[in-house]
Amino acid sequence: MTRATVACGACGFQARIEVVRAGRATVRIRIFSDCDALQRWAGSIETIDWRQPLGAMAETGDAWQSALRQLKHRSCPVPMAVLKTIEVEIGAALPVDVHLRFDGPETPTAAEGNADV
Repeated sequence: MTRATVACGACGFQARIEVVRAGRATVRIRIFSDCDALQRWAGSIETIDWRQPLGAMAETGDAWQSALRQLKHRSCPVPMAVLKTIEVEIGAALPVDVHLRFDGPETPTAAEGNADV
C-alpha cells in the first residue's frame, strides 16, 4: 500500500490517499477528507484499471472526467496526487515529495540565478 497526504490549499481541507495494487492492472483507491466533493469523487474511483488514467488518452477516461464533474475547483491538487500515488504503488515512480511554492515578485527564479529554487 502506498499512502500520501495532501494539504489542498486555500480551501483548508486535507486529503489522505491510499492506493493498493489489486491485480495486474487494477488498483484500489481510498481518499479520506472532510471535503464533500472529494468524498463523492473517491466513491467513483474505488477500483480502477491504472492504465486508463496514466495512459495516452487519460483526459478522456472515466477517472479524470469524474474529477472534472465532481470537484468544485479545477486546480484541486488531489487528482494529481492520486496519479502520483498510483505511479508509486505500481513501481512507475519513486516516492519523492512534490511541492508547489508561490514566490513573491522579489524572489528570482532558477533561470535568474537563484540556486535554491
